[in-house]
Amino acid sequence: APPARPRPAGQRPAGALRQLAADLPDVAEREELLAAARMERARVEQLRAVLDQTSTFMAAAQDRVHRDIAPRLQASLLRWLPVVTRGRYVDATVDPRSLTVRVRARGGTWREAELLSFGTAEQVYLLLRLALVEHLTAGHDTCPLLLDDVTVHADRQRTQAILELLLAVSQERQVVLFTQEDQVAQWARDALADAPGSVVELDPVLSA
Repeated sequence: APPARPRPAGQRPAGALRQLAADLPDVAEREELLAAARMERARVEQLRAVLDQTSTFMAAAQDRVHRDIAPRLQASLLRWLPVVTRGRYVDATVDPRSLTVRVRARGGTWREAELLSFGTAEQVYLLLRLALVEHLTAGHDTCPLLLDDVTVHADRQRTQAILELLLAVSQERQVVLFTQEDQVAQWARDALADAPGSVVELDPVLSA
């Protein structure tokens, strides 16, 4: 038998035509989706512009704060750094752009604080915290300092220097120092015998 010839499009069965119509996309629905997508894109682009502008403002504000605070931090470091390091480091600088701290011995090379020994770096950052407290509370009510084992990585001489520094600071603001070191506790008992302040011994916590 000869092969069947395809029917012209106009002669297709009604069921096939209905299936073809059902498969066609809804033009109105697609236009609504396109409009919604364009609106969402416009919203995201507007948000990006706002965030970019905000980032610019914040960077400029940060630069102003850094330029204002860097000299104050540096002045405080120059005052106390030779004391707490027992003269090992006598000079300090604070980068006004990043607040990176560098120190050096007399006639030595500059070294970044974060690359120093762990104990020395902790002493430098303790001085920075003190300087920040002084700066942020200048002209306002003083706030107490709560410190936890800030001498644990210092040798005996530097420990005493740090404690003497904190005693001097306590003349201007309350200093609460938590410690587990016998040397610190004994120093406090002796130093505070004839000075304002007290030593409070907490009961040990026994593990179950």
